[in-house]
Amino acid sequence: AAGPDDSFVDGEFAWTNHAGVKRNVCRFLWKGVACVKAGEENGRRYHPTQKPQGVCSWCLRTLALPADALVIDPFMGSGSLGVACHRAGLRYLGVEIDPEHYATARERLTRETAQGLLMPNAESEAPSE
Repeated sequence: AAGPDDSFVDGEFAWTNHAGVKRNVCRFLWKGVACVKAGEENGRRYHPTQKPQGVCSWCLRTLALPADALVIDPFMGSGSLGVACHRAGLRYLGVEIDPEHYATARERLTRETAQGLLMPNAESEAPSE
């Protein structure tokens, strides 16, 4: 049963006009203890409509972007796509109109990039397809 602080939906739909992507389904457990298992920052919620970083990583892998690609995120929110881009070795440009969410995303991305990557392009606990 959902508690009063549980406003996440059980599923989302996404659309793309990328020619190579057709009816791919990403199954990713994101609620409750499942987000801890998936390595989603111990289930910490930074934004009301936050997307799981694991789903963002899956989207990037599905698109098979070239190594020099620049990913532009016009609705950065908490920076989940930026984290996924960093871990995939892709360049990222995020834009966020809300100053509080921008500060959160900036802090999150600064923390993510501070140490660098020991194994670039490596993902743990990847969502199943």
